[in-house]
Amino acid sequence: MAGKEKGKLAWAGQRRAVTRKSGFASTSDVRYRTSNQISLEAGPENPIIIEFRLPATPGNRWVGWGGYCYAPAGTSIEVSSNRGKHFVGDVHDHNWTKFGGLWLEDEKVKASDLVLTITPRKVSKIGLYDFASGLVENIHLENSRKSLLKGMHLYAPEANFYKVKTDAKIKTTHKIVVDSIKLTTKSCNRCGRYLPINTNNELQHLAFTNHCKARRPCIHTGFGKILQEKSSDQFIQLEYGYQLECRFCKKFEVNGALNPQRTAGQMKEDGARRRHFELLLDHLYEGSPQLRYKNKYGRDLAQDIWIKFNRKCFKCNADVSLYASKLEDSYNLDHTRPLALLWPLDETATCLCKSCNTSKRDRYPSDFYSSDELVKLSSITGIPLEELNNPQPNLNALALIDARREWLYETFLNLPDLRKVRDGKRTSDLVLKALDRVIDFCPNPDQFKKFGN
Repeated sequence: MAGKEKGKLAWAGQRRAVTRKSGFASTSDVRYRTSNQISLEAGPENPIIIEFRLPATPGNRWVGWGGYCYAPAGTSIEVSSNRGKHFVGDVHDHNWTKFGGLWLEDEKVKASDLVLTITPRKVSKIGLYDFASGLVENIHLENSRKSLLKGMHLYAPEANFYKVKTDAKIKTTHKIVVDSIKLTTKSCNRCGRYLPINTNNELQHLAFTNHCKARRPCIHTGFGKILQEKSSDQFIQLEYGYQLECRFCKKFEVNGALNPQRTAGQMKEDGARRRHFELLLDHLYEGSPQLRYKNKYGRDLAQDIWIKFNRKCFKCNADVSLYASKLEDSYNLDHTRPLALLWPLDETATCLCKSCNTSKRDRYPSDFYSSDELVKLSSITGIPLEELNNPQPNLNALALIDARREWLYETFLNLPDLRKVRDGKRTSDLVLKALDRVIDFCPNPDQFKKFGN
């Protein structure tokens, strides 16, 4: 313990033993392909209307649909079926966008149609790739524990392993532009499929999630440096890189297989970090943001944000309720900028539905919203557009913590709840590790000395 800063001896403990290994090593070569896709010329007066045929099911069968679209920002994508209508949301300019669904039919269902309407603001080239629907079968969907099968629509279309596949039909006539839009696909280390990635803006991920976000550029072979198929010297160098496994394989073959090896205490780590970041901010700013808002304005923060966003989810425009009877209709108050980067839940919060809030997680606004959505979000929340576009931590909070290191080590980290040990790991260690990750996201990481070192 020699060399520890004043106050550290009271909480510094030993690291727990390693209980599992990540899926870091490749089991096969990770490669990429490029191809030129045809596009259709469409406009506001001549939208692209695509029909998906959802099959009849005898019950207890998975049904899926989906595809990938390349369109300019501001393009409207509307889905209508016997389940109702909703908007997918704005696409991201000069990038491919994915959409689709996957669900389990637990009773006999007749065949039905689902219609997708793609409407650009002006006459534009619209790229379409792998539009299909059908019955889906996969051993993980059949045999996995129920907790892993929640929210599978978020993994479509990469999770749609079609047993019976029907290609979608375009119902309208458009001018065809041959070989006009570039598509890059990357192989999955586990299932071997080539699935789409974005190379113009890697943060708009599709079938693969990013690898290095704080410590970029990603220099790891197979993650950031990917060889071209059938080549030993042609490669692409990515800024953030992508995981070796597609999101489906990552969920079931890596996380699903390894997470049961974790103890109950380890499974609670993310929740503990989140709770104690909130507590830390409350100490720094002398009270919770919601309480300070109530004292200042005499109104409830959650209700004001709900009204500010017109009682709708900002991402999908679905109606949400403060007191929902159905979980899927519930309103979530989202940290517009993530708590993981020390941003508090205050009057800059966003109204999201439960599904969109789950999908956003701790992602920064520029990682989740389109350019048009960011402009609108800036107008509603008052956060400058430049800040929404550039992931960065709350430097004010970080500077306050840095200036109060003695208080951090001697007082805050010695609170009873932070002194608890789970599986040989003190809660205080988790907080220090999370603070060090915040420093990694600073424009100048050398500005602050790491807290856990």
